[in-house]
Amino acid sequence: MHTIHVPDDTFARLAAAAHTTGTSVDEFALRTLERAAPTTAPAVPTDDEWQRRFDAHMRIVQARADRYLPAFRLDDSRESIYARCGE
Repeated sequence: MHTIHVPDDTFARLAAAAHTTGTSVDEFALRTLERAAPTTAPAVPTDDEWQRRFDAHMRIVQARADRYLPAFRLDDSRESIYARCGE
């Protein structure tokens, strides 16, 4: 295992990002570094990994909920998504 030196302000940002995903700083930094140095083929996440990533994403979405007006509702109906397709 190797050691790298990270400036304090960068570490603080890593720690904040790790907290929002519910992971440790080490795990978050390792995943970030692995994305920066990809292998020849991206690994297919397991069902548990996919669920963990989805849950982390939903925590971020929920944390941003106060940015919308209280009456805001997203219209994600099929008719709205595919409106005017094929016309």
